[in-house]
Amino acid sequence: MGLARFWAGHNWACTFTIKLGVHRALVVSDWEIAKACLTTNDKAFASHPKLANSELLGYNRAMFGFAPYGAYWRQMRKIATIELLSNHRLELLKHVRESEVKTSLQQLYQLWNKKRSANSDKVLIEMKGWFKEVTLNVIMRIIVGKRIPNSSEGGEHLKWKKSMDDFFVLSGKFLISDAFPFLRWLDIGGDMKGMKKTAKELDQVVEGWLREHKQKRAGNKANGEEDFMGGLVLAAEDSTATTLTWALSLLLNNHDKLSKVQQELDDHVGKDRLLVTESDIKNLVYLQSIIKETLRLYPPAPLSVIHEAIEDCTVNGYHVSTGTWLIMNLHKIHHNPLIWANPFEFQPERFMTTHKDIDVRGQNFELIPFGSGRRMCPGVSFALQILSFTLANVLHWFDFETPSNEPIDMREAFGITISKATPLEVHISPRLPASRFDCLYEPRTSIIKLLISDLAVTLTSTVAIIGFPLLFIFSFLWISRRNTYSKKTAPEAGGAWPIIGHLRLLGGPQPPHISLGNLADKYGGIFTIRLGVNRALVVSNWEIAKECLTIKDKAFATRPKLASSEILGYNCAMIAFAPYGPYWRQVRKFATIELLSNHRLELLKPVRESEVKTSLQQLYQLWNKKKSSNCGKVMVEMKRWFRDVTLNVILRIVVGKRIPNSYEGGETVKWKKSLDDLFELTGKFVVSDALPYLRWLDVGGDKKLMKKVARELDQVVEEWLREHKEKRAENEANSEEDFMGVMLSILRDAEEHDADTINKAVSLALILAAEDTTSITMTWALSLLLNNSDALNKVKQELDIHVGKDRLLVTESDTKNLVYLQSVIKETLRLYPAAPLAVIHEAIEDCSVHGYDVSAGTWLILNLQKIQRDSQIWEDPLKFRPERFMTTHKDIDVKGHDFELIPFSSGRRMCPGVLFALSILELTLANVLHWFEIETLLNDVVDMREGPGLTSPKVTPLEVQISPRLPTFWESGDGLFPFSHSNSTVAIIAFPLLLLFSFLWISRRKTNSKKTAPEAGGAWPIIGHLRLLGGPQPPHVSLANMADKYGRMFTIKLGVHRALVVSDWEIAKACLTTNDKAFASRPKLANSELLGYNRAMFGFAPYGAYWRQMRKIATIELLSNHRLELLKHVRESEVKTSLQQLYQLWNKKRSANSDLCHSLSISYLNLKVGTWRWIISIQSQQFNCCNHCLSTTASFLFPMDLKKKNKLVAIY
Repeated sequence: MGLARFWAGHNWACTFTIKLGVHRALVVSDWEIAKACLTTNDKAFASHPKLANSELLGYNRAMFGFAPYGAYWRQMRKIATIELLSNHRLELLKHVRESEVKTSLQQLYQLWNKKRSANSDKVLIEMKGWFKEVTLNVIMRIIVGKRIPNSSEGGEHLKWKKSMDDFFVLSGKFLISDAFPFLRWLDIGGDMKGMKKTAKELDQVVEGWLREHKQKRAGNKANGEEDFMGGLVLAAEDSTATTLTWALSLLLNNHDKLSKVQQELDDHVGKDRLLVTESDIKNLVYLQSIIKETLRLYPPAPLSVIHEAIEDCTVNGYHVSTGTWLIMNLHKIHHNPLIWANPFEFQPERFMTTHKDIDVRGQNFELIPFGSGRRMCPGVSFALQILSFTLANVLHWFDFETPSNEPIDMREAFGITISKATPLEVHISPRLPASRFDCLYEPRTSIIKLLISDLAVTLTSTVAIIGFPLLFIFSFLWISRRNTYSKKTAPEAGGAWPIIGHLRLLGGPQPPHISLGNLADKYGGIFTIRLGVNRALVVSNWEIAKECLTIKDKAFATRPKLASSEILGYNCAMIAFAPYGPYWRQVRKFATIELLSNHRLELLKPVRESEVKTSLQQLYQLWNKKKSSNCGKVMVEMKRWFRDVTLNVILRIVVGKRIPNSYEGGETVKWKKSLDDLFELTGKFVVSDALPYLRWLDVGGDKKLMKKVARELDQVVEEWLREHKEKRAENEANSEEDFMGVMLSILRDAEEHDADTINKAVSLALILAAEDTTSITMTWALSLLLNNSDALNKVKQELDIHVGKDRLLVTESDTKNLVYLQSVIKETLRLYPAAPLAVIHEAIEDCSVHGYDVSAGTWLILNLQKIQRDSQIWEDPLKFRPERFMTTHKDIDVKGHDFELIPFSSGRRMCPGVLFALSILELTLANVLHWFEIETLLNDVVDMREGPGLTSPKVTPLEVQISPRLPTFWESGDGLFPFSHSNSTVAIIAFPLLLLFSFLWISRRKTNSKKTAPEAGGAWPIIGHLRLLGGPQPPHVSLANMADKYGRMFTIKLGVHRALVVSDWEIAKACLTTNDKAFASRPKLANSELLGYNRAMFGFAPYGAYWRQMRKIATIELLSNHRLELLKHVRESEVKTSLQQLYQLWNKKRSANSDLCHSLSISYLNLKVGTWRWIISIQSQQFNCCNHCLSTTASFLFPMDLKKKNKLVAIY
């Protein structure tokens, strides 16, 4: 504690180093830096140094608190956690804790009763020793199966307790051999001798316990509740007793707090009950706050156990070398005035108000009395249970006061833990009525007989009344739930029927997400329902959903095997239905890289724009065909048109073809009907899903219809695949293959499915996922705009400003400026997520969600629509208000990071096509609103009822009247364009312009369809802009002058080469980050080829494997932090030598006019010698020849910079 106080009292930085002999230690006194050490760099600091105390007292570091990081430590920690400190074991051992605390309280009461006098009911007790005995007996009962007599009875155990006290004092000592290992033979002060003596005494006792256990096991006397032997007694006993002592001391110095906690006990336990049980603790909120505040003010270990870096790392921007010790000053962190108001005052109320969300379990780094990360104390839950239970009972049983009501001495003693320097002597007297203590004196046998008698009477009467019938009825339920008795599960919604559970509630006229939303209003943000034999966890709260999809993401990463996913999804081969595992990961990887990555989306942008344009042309032609002379408006069903657009876009990308629109009829309509059936059937829950043993029963014929639809769709996809194989066999595959063609090249048979099945399943899944959800969202968006004309006008106004009516097509590059349109899409996805219930997840392992136990096999249903209409997050949640995403919720996005809005879900099973969907939504909606005026018939309100299904379709079609919005359209065979050219003008200037620009057209024929940066003027034929760079000015100055004229990004021609010149940091950032790989190579120049070993110098080498290897070698062997540190003396030596020579030159020539440039040149040459020494250890006398060669080489490499011989130019 001395070091903690010492560092806390000095105004040094929150991170600094100290030297402890030959060791360097990093001292951290800030919670954010501590967080970096215990999270980002947790593995780097996962070990403990080898100290004398850990070696002599810790069985040569076999105690896992002292053990180095590695396989042994992991194994020991695992055993200790599972066999003693897991929630399951703690629950099983609850009766031991309650029994020992009760026994200790009885002994304390009997001691009071024995020592009290007639004049006073108050008896003086030393509570520090009593707290130690309570915790020691609890941990002893659990670990070695025995208890120790109390201190008042004397005996051999006092000697053992003395050895334990010595252990803690010696554990906190830092010996001279720890600082200087070579002085290990020197035992100054005799501490090493004391350690050996204490270790021997404790080992003799533990050896006796172990011998007894071996004898019991040999004699088959092992108890059913086996105890756990190890170095755990010491860890639990001292720290827990110390914290209890400080807590009582603080309460005695703050009588108002003491009265408040006793009042809480009276309210929640009552004076008519003798024992506070562990189940009562959760209601004692103020008591828990007292324990937190005590741990804040007096953490058991004010300085964390020393960590040691096992690898180089960076902390707070500082380099930390391997072997550095890490010391965290928890006392300083817990007293930070920036975090804690009045940090030195005892204020438990802070944990019920301003800091109510801060806990002590290692997640909140402002308060980490038990540490955090890998080497965190594994017994946090155990310690908190003992602390809460013991303190609650002792305050419930007794009244306390100090002699003469003097304040408690709060001085701290030296040691590894922060114990009180003086004993805690207080007066105690019983607080409960005397009658409550009478039972303490009744013979134990009579009490047991009474309990048995009462139990027998109760059982007999109960069985006589209802025994056999209820036994028969509930036997099945008991068997099915036998594994969940000890678990705390989420509340189950009422209204379940036998066998089918809550299925009837989901089969009514309302869509399932509405029914589940109504249940959430009644049962809360998390509850369970039963769907036949399956239990489902329903989540309607964004914070709980976040926990499921982040912390518990892997636990819920799979899908249940339903009839629809098996029959319609190629036996779960479709990505969305596939179980979590290698197959799913591989297929998702293929889909993401080959279709949904940013790179592929950019390459496929022309396809999207082309298809949207074609669909708009067809819609315009339909309007032109059906319009009447009296009215320019034509009735169109937009729900179907939106579907045709998205279907053609995704078909072009996935299989390289498009489907005729729905207005043309034919075979296409039948295929689209099969798609509709697939979506409807995918959302159906058949009998076999709820009751698998009725799989043979096809109620309603749904499974028969599923097989029919699957067969029809498979025939179409099989035909597509056959066409692709034929093209490949005829070598007709082009360089821009569609997704199915690419998959045909890279797929191989998997264990679960053959390559063709995988190709068909993935291709069809992508088509289905994009087609239905995207068209439904656009239908809802247009419906909402039509019902909110002011929002519709704002979107049109935004289009006019950023696109203009003189342009026909809104491109994807325009949509980034259409902020209000993006807000409309976000608000649509919030109100009407395409899938209002996320696709069902299934738990693949037991886990805990929001404090509730969830068993493996439980289904997870996320009610996205309920989450996204939470009135605590969204003001007026049912109203369409796109403006919220430009003001209060402007930072919330739909890409899975903000769990208040997750229409595409989040985590591992999130929809991988978010960017694709958003690009289609924005491009299509922007263009249709740009091209046409849209209104409902007679300006009626659009029907917003939702239909059933996996997605959330509109019940009724969206029939609207359209008319062109832009000025006159010109119609040609292939497209529609604004009429803006003049035949007479062309006739006058056509031939001269054709002759003049022919050369330019030929030279730029490859860039006709591309938008290029502006070219600087002044180019000459053949040589281009070379003449502008060869003038008296350096090239960078000439190019800067051109940038002032042509902007921050322009092009120049250097002979036959085109060069992009960038003079702006933001564009440079785009080139060197987003497009870094695109610009990663070097051009092939004569100097790099002739002087650079045919471009073998890695500064001139083309991008590729060779360059990467050479750069790696140079970085590791010369330019790494480690090498730079090793070579520091070379740099310092050469700079010093050069400065000495410069000084000597000055001293020699100071009377004359010195040539400064010559002097600097000499110094610079010496620096180059230093560089050569660094790289190849060349000596000064060998330098002249090399320098001449290098100077000659540089004159070729940098001719413009070396024109003036007297200039000093750094070329190395």
